[in-house]
Amino acid sequence: VLGAEGLDLEDGTQILLADSSEALADACVRLLEDPALAAAIGNAASAKVARDYERDAVIDQLADRLRETAASFPRPVAA
Repeated sequence: VLGAEGLDLEDGTQILLADSSEALADACVRLLEDPALAAAIGNAASAKVARDYERDAVIDQLADRLRETAASFPRPVAA
């Protein structure tokens, strides 16, 4: 799905994915005709972003990756 690649979002819950212009138009109309669905998807997506992409979460993820990377290097042997 063009435009959403790499996003860790759940189709139908946090985003509506479409693989053609017609499907995208249908998804947009669906959201316009169903305000409750639009609100639910908007709220779920907002919660996901707040949980996974806010500053402290990103810092924690980066620190985890740095620890993993550092642990993968061999330790020098004491002389």
